[in-house]
Amino acid sequence: MNANTKKRIGVQGEQQIHKDVYVAFIDVIGVREFSASTAQFYTDRIIEFQKALYEQQLYLNSNKNDCAVYVYSDCAFMYSKSSTALLDYLTQVRRYAYRRGNGGDNDPLFFKAAIVKGDFESIDVCHLATKGKNSENSKKAIPDNIVEGISFSWRAVEVYLAHERSKAIGIWVSPSAAKDKSINKKLLNNIHFPLNQQDGPQVFTDVRFIEEELVDSVLDDILGAFFKAKVKSKKFEKYYVPILCNWVQSLDIKALTRDDPKLDQLKEGNGRMLYLLGTGYFERAFSTVRGLGYFYLTVLNHIYNTYFITRNPENETESIEPGIPLPKSIKAVEGYLLRLKRVQSAIPSMPQEFMGAAARRIFLDRLTKLR
Repeated sequence: MNANTKKRIGVQGEQQIHKDVYVAFIDVIGVREFSASTAQFYTDRIIEFQKALYEQQLYLNSNKNDCAVYVYSDCAFMYSKSSTALLDYLTQVRRYAYRRGNGGDNDPLFFKAAIVKGDFESIDVCHLATKGKNSENSKKAIPDNIVEGISFSWRAVEVYLAHERSKAIGIWVSPSAAKDKSINKKLLNNIHFPLNQQDGPQVFTDVRFIEEELVDSVLDDILGAFFKAKVKSKKFEKYYVPILCNWVQSLDIKALTRDDPKLDQLKEGNGRMLYLLGTGYFERAFSTVRGLGYFYLTVLNHIYNTYFITRNPENETESIEPGIPLPKSIKAVEGYLLRLKRVQSAIPSMPQEFMGAAARRIFLDRLTKLR
């Protein structure tokens, strides 16, 4: 353990308190289920996860940022004084993990994470065991001690519990952490399904995909893993819907359709998601997946917010600009999705904070015109 690490995590009986930082917890989705296959497969997944955390650390440890990452097998705690550095780090870890498939035999490595803001305390467990919280609990240290470890304060428990409540492959950002204006453009609203089958989705703040992540081969690998998960267990299939919602909302659909391509022309390249949506791929492959209708509504919501809705940041109002013609490919996607009964039945339970009044009005108007 090098000197910098010792200084950060508080070994040799020291207690470290890091004030007003961003605290995150991350772990690999389904890794315990992998252990039921073969020990080697399980081990390989753990190693890949740890490599991702190790190799992308320069995005976190830059500009003398006060930060550290504590890795424990298939999960990790971390803190960072800089919110931007933490989000950049987790984004690059995600990019590394998802590109792991890269069209080959390996599946992408999926994780879920949570971020909160507050003070972060780490303390050597030997110090905690011998000194306790005050001198009255002091005990004599054991000579030649062989026990090592780090204990964390309640903030680590808070971020762990937030992570546990999340039912999404994504990065849940707490309201306190999301208030930082410097990271606003890196975030978006997403949906997940933490409750029972009868309840609709809930909204959470997620970290949007960067352009370098939105690669068609990576999308194909994600969809392949999604299909396997659907066949293997209904427990995990709902975790994948938020990835699709994030992917669509991260797409610059105006840039992709600037030359007004036909839908078939988007079959290859970064517009592949639009091609799959407009040609019914998701209905064929994932018709039994809970939440598919909400994913389709997310697509329509993104289209309407991109082309028809403008926002006034001063009074946070929305206005509709009707009559704007959609590009041929976008119109084809919209027309296909509007006709699906699962889309129409999902609209009442889609949270208002996710799909606002203006988008709902456009949806109903354009649906009526199709009759």
